[in-house]
Amino acid sequence: MPDDKTYDLILRNVRLVVPRRATLEHSDVGVRNGKIATLARGLDPSQTRRVIDGRGHLAFPGVVDAHMHTGIYSPLEQDSITESRAAAQGGVTSSLNYFRSGQYYLNRGGRYLELFPEVLGIARGRFHVDYGFHLAPLDSRQIEEIPQLVEQYGTCVPVVTVNGRVRFRGVVNAVLLERLLRGESQRRR
Repeated sequence: MPDDKTYDLILRNVRLVVPRRATLEHSDVGVRNGKIATLARGLDPSQTRRVIDGRGHLAFPGVVDAHMHTGIYSPLEQDSITESRAAAQGGVTSSLNYFRSGQYYLNRGGRYLELFPEVLGIARGRFHVDYGFHLAPLDSRQIEEIPQLVEQYGTCVPVVTVNGRVRFRGVVNAVLLERLLRGESQRRR
């Protein structure tokens, strides 16, 4: 028999924190298929499988932490669990985790094409939030492999060199990559 419920969950009686609004809104939250479907007062409890009373607590949209240091002072196997759990408890739903070769992070140097698959393998199934990594190239070999990393792992590789000469983030484009490979700064002269 098909389920005729409108929602999988109704979170009743919460105070919504809405971006760019100065006041809190008293509301219910209707969830369907793991996503917020409705924000409104007085949602019908007979139209859901489960009701949770928010008891007037605050309800926030998810927060993105764009720069976490997961795996620096504790092994990534442990830190991915503990740090992401702490982030989730603070309202973070997605984290972008800094990674570099060398001391602390896996405690070895080398090419990211060799190190990054290991990092992904260690992280898989451990984070309590959505996650990604941004890599910090430390030498010209690591800079040269950026196009391959983009090809294999996604369209956006934020780049920040730790020596301070070049600082940009976002999708790597050919002009910026060429400047990086020549050792030029992104700043206009």
